[in-house]
Amino acid sequence: MVVLSEEFYREVQNHPIPTDLEAAKALSSSPAALDLFTWLSYRCFTAKGRERVPLFGEFGLVSQLGSVEYARPRKFREKLEGWLTVIRTMWPECPAVIDRDGTGLIVDCARAVLIQEAIMPDKGRNSTIWPIPLSQIEEIVSAHLGPGRVRGKAPVPCLSRQVSMYLAKHVAGWNLPKIGRFYNGRHHTTVLHAVEKIERLRKTDEAIDALLDVLTATLASEGKASLLTPISSAHLELIDAVAPPSKTL
Repeated sequence: MVVLSEEFYREVQNHPIPTDLEAAKALSSSPAALDLFTWLSYRCFTAKGRERVPLFGEFGLVSQLGSVEYARPRKFREKLEGWLTVIRTMWPECPAVIDRDGTGLIVDCARAVLIQEAIMPDKGRNSTIWPIPLSQIEEIVSAHLGPGRVRGKAPVPCLSRQVSMYLAKHVAGWNLPKIGRFYNGRHHTTVLHAVEKIERLRKTDEAIDALLDVLTATLASEGKASLLTPISSAHLELIDAVAPPSKTL
């Protein structure tokens, strides 16, 4: 439990910073991009005009984001470009750009753009999590890692499947049982294991972390394009129809 002081609570209530909570939910699969999105929401809202924020140094962006593991300038700039790409899929007008010499981030006065509302499957309420079909997630991930919707425990398809399950849960908002049924009737605990495994890999494997940033950006772009086309009941019925009874790997 986090307990806020009365003074801090009043300050938050009196000076709120507008942001897009649904975008924050969608970015939960990319913690670094989420940190940057939250920081930009604040910094662009409070900016009086065009401003330059240094990337390095005591008061640089690296220190503000707590990204000490990316202390090498070139490495941090590469990651920053990737995070900005993810953010722009939801906030195309985001004014943040890295300056020409690569030592600062240029920001300007702006507000994080709210995404249009769409109807998510099996929720029956308005939400801005993108309605991306599981088949589309599988297709996008397969283009990078090969097909994952196959039987067996071969390492390469298994990793592809686990990445797809992770993205289906964190980016598209599908529940575990439906993800499992789509992947040949696997039990929801198997899906949970896959999601937790990828979460651990993101912290230790830079290649996986970078790939997931790319896939998140791709799915975000695809999802925005289909915001006005909610997932049909036929797609949901197909998942239930083709899946055999639930089982573990």
